[in-house]
Amino acid sequence: MKKNTFLSILAALLVTACSGSQQPSESQSDALPDNVYCVKKFQIYGIQDHDQTLSAELFKGYNDSLLTQVMPTGETEAGINVFLVDFGEFGYILFDAGIGADKGGRLMETLDSLDISPNEISQIFITHLHFDHVGGLFNPDGTAAFPSANLYIPQPEYDAWSSGKMGDTKVVEMIDRCYEGRINCFTPGDTIDSVLCLVTIPAYGHTPGHTIYNIEDVLIVGDIMHAVALQLDHPEFCARFDADPAQAVATRKAVLDRARTEHLTLCGMHFPRPLTIKF
Repeated sequence: MKKNTFLSILAALLVTACSGSQQPSESQSDALPDNVYCVKKFQIYGIQDHDQTLSAELFKGYNDSLLTQVMPTGETEAGINVFLVDFGEFGYILFDAGIGADKGGRLMETLDSLDISPNEISQIFITHLHFDHVGGLFNPDGTAAFPSANLYIPQPEYDAWSSGKMGDTKVVEMIDRCYEGRINCFTPGDTIDSVLCLVTIPAYGHTPGHTIYNIEDVLIVGDIMHAVALQLDHPEFCARFDADPAQAVATRKAVLDRARTEHLTLCGMHFPRPLTIKF
């Protein structure tokens, strides 16, 4: 397992991104496929890797009468999302990698529509290791989907999955095999190479090492919320996916409070379109 400081080139990328407000070209914006949008200030592209509808059954047990009021149809729209940051001449980085093409994921198809080769992805930051966030790291034949990318994984998340605490260790074994020599673990709370515009934030509860990424006024929040229509106003509801419900609720409330106070934009891996919430 490779544990090191983040590459100096990434620091240069982030300084460049934070030093000005890059805008996508008019032709680039016009060419975006339907399942992609752009947070223009940072050229952060939200990619809906897969459609998703969640059942109210996943949230039962806390306040079922309120749940029925908020979700009267018994389901809510969600998604499986990936976020791509375009640093122009310096290349691209991804936040999570979606569920994988063999499971219906559209990440590779979308990158192709944007004329971006998988070889151009230089860094991939992982919020946590559930398969719908890392399945896209692998081709259907089990090889690395991003042969030039360095992975960044929260250390407590890696430890929990590799130890078997989260069940099957297969996902870590696949990562170790496909990305050997390119895996970097960090402690949530670290700032990347002391560059202030990319900060890692511990957001535990959903999983033991679930981590948020902060780029100026944008938070890439992973699985802070699964059902926005429910949990935005009622953060005390947890999906059955949350490993530690009490901690997940506390984390969710803290993140939402911060976003409201600081007027931040949240980019969520299960948000329905438009994939962001701006406070």
